[in-house]
Amino acid sequence: MNLLAGEGREAYLRFIVAGLESPVASAMLRLHGRQTGNGGNLVHVLNTAWDENNVTWLTKPAVTGARLDSIKTVDAKKWHAMNVTAAVAGNGTLDFALIGTGPQLVSYDSRESSNAQPELIVVLQNFEADLLTVPLYGLYEIMLQATAEGVNPYVDGPGVAATFTGVSGAAQGKSLTVKGFWDGGNVYRVRFSPFALGEWRWVSSSNDSGLNGKSGAFLCEGRLPANHANTT
Repeated sequence: MNLLAGEGREAYLRFIVAGLESPVASAMLRLHGRQTGNGGNLVHVLNTAWDENNVTWLTKPAVTGARLDSIKTVDAKKWHAMNVTAAVAGNGTLDFALIGTGPQLVSYDSRESSNAQPELIVVLQNFEADLLTVPLYGLYEIMLQATAEGVNPYVDGPGVAATFTGVSGAAQGKSLTVKGFWDGGNVYRVRFSPFALGEWRWVSSSNDSGLNGKSGAFLCEGRLPANHANTT
């Protein structure tokens, strides 16, 4: 997937949303950068009468929806999140257009990628109410299981990381990718200390199918006790 504003390039994405049984609390579109450069505006495309195998510059859908969010700079091999809550009302087909804003070629991984496909993450209102609460600068830990035990995980074991993205409160717009570690057998863990109040969501990435594409969320509320101190 490429963007090049200087040559009038636009990229289109389509998601089929199904199975939602509660009102949407928030929605986030995640794109994985392949090449560093200027970003692009994310626009909601209202006209869904197009097909990726036949669309051309002359037959492309009209970009009539309001701008939802934007990316200023795309970093290669990093995830970039955009707030698309205003476009996700429930089940149905969602089309987005990425309009280039700079002279540099910007490349994102497309659905053909093995482990970095574009992702639409939707959180429902009843799910948000049940989120685990973690204090500011507290510890949030993810436990994941690989498909099989490695002979020597430090050498031939799969790598794993999780990208944490803030979607509300002071955390909104903040993002951090944290590498995980092997914890015996086929168990891997990722530890994260939230540095801003609000809702955080995470998605894992790995070359092992058991570790890749897992996701979750939590709320960062309150602070650690005044007498709390980290020890090493």
